[in-house]
Amino acid sequence: MKRKLLALLLALVMVLSLLPAALVPDTAVAETIDQTIVEGGAILHCFDWSYKEIIDHLDEIAAAGYTAVQTSPVQPPKDYNAAWTDGGGQWWKLYQPLGFRIAGAGETWLVEDGVTLKQLCMEAHDKHIKVIVDVVANHLANTQTGGTIANLSPQVDEMFQGQESYFHDSPDFINDYSRYTITQYHMGMPDLNTGNEDVQQKVYDFLVECVDCGVDGFRFDAAKHIELPNDPVGSDFWPAILNGNDTEGEIEGIRDYAKTEKNKDLFIYGEILGGAGTDISNYTQYMAVTDNETGNSARNNAVNKNAGGLANFYYYKGTAPQNCVIWAESHDTYEDHSSDGVSNEDIIKTWAIVGARADSTSLFLARPNAIMGKASSDTTWKSKAVAEINKFKNHFKGTSEYISYHQDNGIAYIERGVNGIVVSVLKDENRTIDLQVFQLRDGTYEDQISHSQFTVSGGRIYGSVGNTGVAVIYNPEEQAIDSINYLEVGTLYLKPSDDWKSENARFAIYVFNNNKNEWVSMEPVNGEDGIYEVAVPDGKWTNVIFCRMNPGTTENN
Repeated sequence: MKRKLLALLLALVMVLSLLPAALVPDTAVAETIDQTIVEGGAILHCFDWSYKEIIDHLDEIAAAGYTAVQTSPVQPPKDYNAAWTDGGGQWWKLYQPLGFRIAGAGETWLVEDGVTLKQLCMEAHDKHIKVIVDVVANHLANTQTGGTIANLSPQVDEMFQGQESYFHDSPDFINDYSRYTITQYHMGMPDLNTGNEDVQQKVYDFLVECVDCGVDGFRFDAAKHIELPNDPVGSDFWPAILNGNDTEGEIEGIRDYAKTEKNKDLFIYGEILGGAGTDISNYTQYMAVTDNETGNSARNNAVNKNAGGLANFYYYKGTAPQNCVIWAESHDTYEDHSSDGVSNEDIIKTWAIVGARADSTSLFLARPNAIMGKASSDTTWKSKAVAEINKFKNHFKGTSEYISYHQDNGIAYIERGVNGIVVSVLKDENRTIDLQVFQLRDGTYEDQISHSQFTVSGGRIYGSVGNTGVAVIYNPEEQAIDSINYLEVGTLYLKPSDDWKSENARFAIYVFNNNKNEWVSMEPVNGEDGIYEVAVPDGKWTNVIFCRMNPGTTENN
């Protein structure tokens, strides 16, 4: 039986790359979804918008394909004055809160004409839009600078005044990337002792207040600066606040509260900028995380017309796509001037790839108005191109992705399933395209932006991209179909050619797909001369390479 199986294998092989047509098909149909899902959808970051302004634009937000809106921090901000409306000079105050409660009228720019967070949630839900709020739990407002209780702003709520145990006592600013300094030193503001049970209870009570208003999830600012259970000075802040403790009488956990009391599953993610100084899985077991490197790299490559860089499918955080929130730009990159000079055209060309990706959640920044509380005066967030990319992402939820590029012509593109593709043309002179496709089946498709026709035939797509430089190509009346070929065998065998044979020969396989890869060593088959076998690891592998390895080491690379 074994020899019969082996007879089916290619002998004398040096490298075998299994292209999709060579593997066993796994076909599934993904239903078109409505706009009720946060994870894997598109969030509009309504940065500095009041609740009233968001409500006034809900019809446009829904029409643009967003599944959720994200507010600025809803806690009372430092040094609020209704007359101070300069956005560039005031926005940062929202990230220096005075306590853990929802700010009311006369306390924040987010409350306009008495319109509350609760009203926003009610009206957003009527439009099938979820509401995510930003939470600052790492620190409170300072006087001028400094990270201990001695620097606590007198405006901070009285319950925190004089409570030395509520704050870390190190006067040192974070000066390296060790977990101790990241979590125990300060960022220029009084750093909360998030291991303190009273502090945890206050944070939890605030989250409950938000859920009672109708909030559907949270973004935690400066999440990497809040300790994990396995840190040098660790605490149970994250498991307690989010998932609850098992001990009777302790915090229930906001997920359990929301599910029990409101029958809703919260979407929660943390701001983890750059390296966290620890394996990212220590955070992703509790929440999704921002993958700023992936989005920022994509934007920079779009600006530099580097199609290969824009088409990089790797997630820099090194975790599964469903754990990642990615963007074309963020409020931080805009306010620190690293992206505010990027044209709207290049933001859209970045979003064409970032916003169309499978499984990850995408966040689009509505560039802020100059006036605090007002909706963005930049309407790119609801432009035809951005809206169609969002709707494409919704339509193809649950389908595979294949990202590729044509470097010389400056074209990056992402296929979803077998009947959808988004094309981003970085060099305007190359808008007539003739590209190899890897998943799309033959047929005629329509660009949902320009309404021009594209043809797929013989593994290539032909057509002309409109003046936005982006084409969103599919037929919305067709169901999204995911048909990708996966390696579906438990064991692989190799009979090396004579050129590969040696007395101490060692072999391995390298399996990979668009999201992950793995090495596995092969072993000689008992009783079979010169034949090797390997158990295929779990995973939907689209490619495998057989490799001869260095016999002097057990390491595969």
